[in-house]
Amino acid sequence: MSDLLATIGGIPVRRFGLAFRWVGGLAVDADGAPDAYAPPGSGLTGRDYLGNAGRPGDWWGLVTDDGTPHGSPVVQGAGDACPGYYVSPTALVSRVVSNQRDPRRYVDSSRVPYLAVPPELRTLGVGLGDVALVEYRDQWSPAIVADVGPRGKIGEGSIALARALGIDPSPKHGGCGAGVTCTVWPGTAGHPPWPREVADVLAQVQGLRGGLPVG
Repeated sequence: MSDLLATIGGIPVRRFGLAFRWVGGLAVDADGAPDAYAPPGSGLTGRDYLGNAGRPGDWWGLVTDDGTPHGSPVVQGAGDACPGYYVSPTALVSRVVSNQRDPRRYVDSSRVPYLAVPPELRTLGVGLGDVALVEYRDQWSPAIVADVGPRGKIGEGSIALARALGIDPSPKHGGCGAGVTCTVWPGTAGHPPWPREVADVLAQVQGLRGGLPVG
């Protein structure tokens, strides 16, 4: 048995035991990957189109020099993971790395299976760092809630999540339109929520998965 909690972007979200569950598509989110976005004219190629991070004067997907959407995007230096690329943040941040300009502060989309959830789910109690089970066809993957997407849109996940599910992981042309089942357990974030080993998240999800009701 399940109870309808909300409908977001036409997708019903239901309570399933102690978890929230929905079935829909998966858009691939590059945020947090150190090579997610490249400056125009740099000769570098970002994993995603720069327009998906904003525009001059309104950057919502890049770290800026003054910490506001109106600032200038921060470019990684020689000691960073991807020199010359912009720094792309996630809502979930490391409690070990405090420098907001350091790409290691954020959850790397290319390495960590994560979900980005809309504000409506945050209001219902889904927290950053909560764990999830994501299923597609005969594949499944653990995930962690690491980012917040736009209101009214549900079904975003990291490059690593798409890859684990056998879905085209390109933020530019990948993803899929339907058939992805996401189960999130509110209140299951680690302490601290990040950083965590993916193997630790996997073990936690395997335990929670065994307690799911049938149906």
